[in-house]
Amino acid sequence: MHSGFIAVFVSLLFLFGCKGRVEQKETTGGYDNARIVSLAPSLTETLFALGLGDNVVGCSKFCKYPPHVEKLPKVGGFIDTDFEAIVRLKPTCVVLTKTEADTAERLRKLNVPVLEVPITTFDEIKDSFALIGNALGRSEQAENVTREFVDNLNCKNASTERRSAVIIIWRDYGNGTVKDVQVASTASIYGRLADAAGLELLPDSKVQYPSLSPELLLRMQPDIIYELLPDCKDIEAAQNDWKRTLPELNAVKNGRIVVVTDDYAVLPGPRFTRLCQKLRSVK
Repeated sequence: MHSGFIAVFVSLLFLFGCKGRVEQKETTGGYDNARIVSLAPSLTETLFALGLGDNVVGCSKFCKYPPHVEKLPKVGGFIDTDFEAIVRLKPTCVVLTKTEADTAERLRKLNVPVLEVPITTFDEIKDSFALIGNALGRSEQAENVTREFVDNLNCKNASTERRSAVIIIWRDYGNGTVKDVQVASTASIYGRLADAAGLELLPDSKVQYPSLSPELLLRMQPDIIYELLPDCKDIEAAQNDWKRTLPELNAVKNGRIVVVTDDYAVLPGPRFTRLCQKLRSVK
């Protein structure tokens, strides 16, 4: 699980040929022979959604979607990037998150073109499809991806009642206790999703991902608790932690501890807004 999440997009646009010089391509031609390396799962997903899957020649070791990427050469992760492996792949563009500034700078020194992508806010995620599409010659596809991304927010709520909710993005689960959980606030990328789903997201804070103690959760008394656990192998064990530790919570008493195991729930990419339907579906 990632607890601060990711950020990804444009700083130096697509570079062909010239040393250290960045040139933004206005047309859609000339990109069919691009060789792209992606250093973030959400960016890899975006590239495939834009129809650039055949051009992706390498990706981070954390990339798992779509399934085809499992066969691609891996070039390390966020803190152990394999620069030699990247250079061997002879990329015409390395796509990485804006938070990987040191990696981007080192790649530039190796004369490897980079495309930095910011995705720390909801609007940055939405805008990233057009930014990547425009930079890599897939503007029309980007419009379609953006349209579907937004449409996922516009379905009717299952309930007209506006209930309070906590979205947990990290905790050590399955050990019989609940303590120091990290949650998504209204200022995070989940704020827009919760609002579209008709939820009152708690806490209403300028800190995007604060930690909450069991005592504070008891004072807040959310109607629903969503746990984003894409690697969870035992949902019942995760739910039992709450029953043993905080049986007084309304969400526990009413059976509204919802464990979400879909990977897109923690990936700020094209499928991210599918989570909105999950949030709406709780009776």
